[in-house]
Amino acid sequence: MLGQIPSMGDILGQISQQTLECARFIRDYSETKNFWKRLGKDILTETNNEIQRYSDALDALMQNFRDRVARDV
Repeated sequence: MLGQIPSMGDILGQISQQTLECARFIRDYSETKNFWKRLGKDILTETNNEIQRYSDALDALMQNFRDRVARDV
């Protein structure tokens, strides 16, 4: 239904893309976490920054989605 509204297709695509990027980050993080621990590198700050970036991007996309729904209804 929402995909049939022309203005929603692009934002839904962006949300899907961002979700895939988040999933890849989680997958890659789980694979490399032990490696970095063995090297003794503290990745906590770097990881938190990356998580915050993904969270901010998804928040902005979801707000854009809500704004478009309100406008198109």
